[in-house]
Amino acid sequence: MYMLRQLAAKIYLLILLVGSFGLIGLMLVVGGTVVYRWFGGTFQGSYEVAETFTIVTITSAIFLATANRTHVDVRLVYQGFPRAMRRWTMTGVGLVSLIFWALVSYSVYRLALRLSARGEITDVLRIDIVPFRWLIVAGFVGVTLVLAYQTWRWLLGDDPDADGGHDPVDSFAGTEDRHGS
Repeated sequence: MYMLRQLAAKIYLLILLVGSFGLIGLMLVVGGTVVYRWFGGTFQGSYEVAETFTIVTITSAIFLATANRTHVDVRLVYQGFPRAMRRWTMTGVGLVSLIFWALVSYSVYRLALRLSARGEITDVLRIDIVPFRWLIVAGFVGVTLVLAYQTWRWLLGDDPDADGGHDPVDSFAGTEDRHGS
């Protein structure tokens, strides 16, 4: 179990770094294009590069929001419930979310399989789109796995508010002792 937690922490860190670099790249491309146009120039392919960075950033952000439990939450609804009712409410929400993201993951997977056979590239810079489609699939599968793990923990009796949703590695990896106590 310790190795699984370490792997989860490394996956989380990798996705955090990839998403951060994607966001920085997106800001540099968009900002650079705006400044360059201000001086009268144009940067061919800036939209294609921005789209590529956007895919990386959004896919990472969806995964990280799920791992952090900072996505849309029903905490306001269930915060006054007794512990058992709160746990079952979040388990139900987790199951519905899990089913939704599993269906989205499967649909995106099928789409990526079909479109990968065609071999798409962008018009101006000739960037291969296929790896980015698979990045989206991987991100959505990651979201599904995180939701499956969180829902499983709640089914086994963990309190949804025990970690407060603030420690993403603990939430994702299931680490029990976060504060050295």
